[in-house]
Amino acid sequence: MAEAADILGLAQPLVISLLEQRDIPSAQVGGEYRIRLEEVVLFAQTQKGIAYRALQQMADLAQELEMP
Repeated sequence: MAEAADILGLAQPLVISLLEQRDIPSAQVGGEYRIRLEEVVLFAQTQKGIAYRALQQMADLAQELEMP
């Protein structure tokens, strides 16, 4: 789990929250989470896509409003 937090650049408590909410698929073995690297990468790519679309929408709105 610490490795996933490092890869994502997030704090461990936030990663735990994402795991508990099932935003990142994982399995719990004993008291530890097991996360596949593919799931971490997919989550990161998805978040980047969401951020890109939000920025694009902001740019489009700024252009509509004729903002510099």
